[in-house]
Amino acid sequence: MPKDDRSAEATFDRRLAPRRAVRHVGVIQTEPTAPRQYCMVTEASDGGVRIIYTAANLEPPSEFTLWFADTEGKYRVVWHKGYFIGAELIAPPAHVEAPAAQLNNAATFSETAR
Repeated sequence: MPKDDRSAEATFDRRLAPRRAVRHVGVIQTEPTAPRQYCMVTEASDGGVRIIYTAANLEPPSEFTLWFADTEGKYRVVWHKGYFIGAELIAPPAHVEAPAAQLNNAATFSETAR
């Protein structure tokens, strides 16, 4: 009797939405008063992200807000291994006008560009 390869694929990849490879600088904030930390978003889907997180403490937060590619979303960590984190989206993403990395420095940047 031949093996059914589809069952092996279904057990291996449990994602609810297809993923896509991306390369976006992201900004993580764990609490409203906490400093923002940079990361690299390497994969994204409608249900979550995979990021490279290189904060000094290397211990990922359990929940965080992530800004990347003109979106802001609330995420929960579902796995991490070394610098890599997989996180699921727990609140619908919102569109933001300015790139996250420039939100706090917009005035300073425009003044120095003159």
